[in-house]
Amino acid sequence: GAVAGSVRGLADSAYLFIPEGLAETRSALESAGFRFERTAYLMGRDAEPGPEVPLPDGYTAEAVEPGDGAALAEFTAVRNRNFREVLGSTDALVEDIAAFMRSEEYLPGGLVLLRSPDGAACGTLRLERDDEEDSAFIGTVSVDRAHRGKGLATALIRRSLRMAAGAGFGSVFLSVNAENRNALSLYLREGFTVRKAMTCLTAALERLP
Repeated sequence: GAVAGSVRGLADSAYLFIPEGLAETRSALESAGFRFERTAYLMGRDAEPGPEVPLPDGYTAEAVEPGDGAALAEFTAVRNRNFREVLGSTDALVEDIAAFMRSEEYLPGGLVLLRSPDGAACGTLRLERDDEEDSAFIGTVSVDRAHRGKGLATALIRRSLRMAAGAGFGSVFLSVNAENRNALSLYLREGFTVRKAMTCLTAALERLP
């Protein structure tokens, strides 16, 4: 079959996503200069939230409001320092996230900043309208390393499910790299199942014919 997915240029590199299992297509692309980088899972579940998981004492989660430049800058900084651990991720820009908040995908209250007991920003959550009808998409779930192991990510996921159900969505999706075992385990525990596996191939543009 034909290659499915997308190609995107980032500076001097290109990334291509194809469905896992297309051995001949992958072989042809690798012969053309691409190399395997990672496998990404699209995961989904219904939006029924289940019991609420409260944040630990002293932690708070607040919505980033459009036009709040300070909170938006904090959100971007926390997101970037945590997603540098994620293979294939690049830093986000404040202006890009501000533009997202003006788009049709933005859900009011869907950009969330987690604060530790001392008031410092230490985590993020982004919930938006998905391309699929009646579906929401969870992105930018992150918790600073010093605050992990406290159930914060679970609380953020449950919050996103409550928000999605409250907004009338029937399903919720997210994506995760297969090698991100901690995140994958969390999502499986929270009832998400793998709906699609995609192989990511990358190549330096100068090596492509």
